[in-house]
Amino acid sequence: MQITSSQARDPAVVSYTMSRIRGKDTSTADQRENETNEIIRYEGWLVMRFWEFELKKELEEVVEVVFKTYKNRLTDMEAKGV
Repeated sequence: MQITSSQARDPAVVSYTMSRIRGKDTSTADQRENETNEIIRYEGWLVMRFWEFELKKELEEVVEVVFKTYKNRLTDMEAKGV
């Protein structure tokens, strides 16, 4: 399901989409994840996913990735004047 910017502001569309994300229909987990990602990205967020084993075994590396990503996004935003 593709969401336009005007649809993302429509409470009925948001409600329907959120109910699908919560699994109240027959969407697969991947479809729900993709829809969730789309909504999150539309709101300006970056989706970062890590496996539990990565956090347990490679926490320092995961934290480094998060901080580098944050720093790069902050630099990009400052360059765009946001």
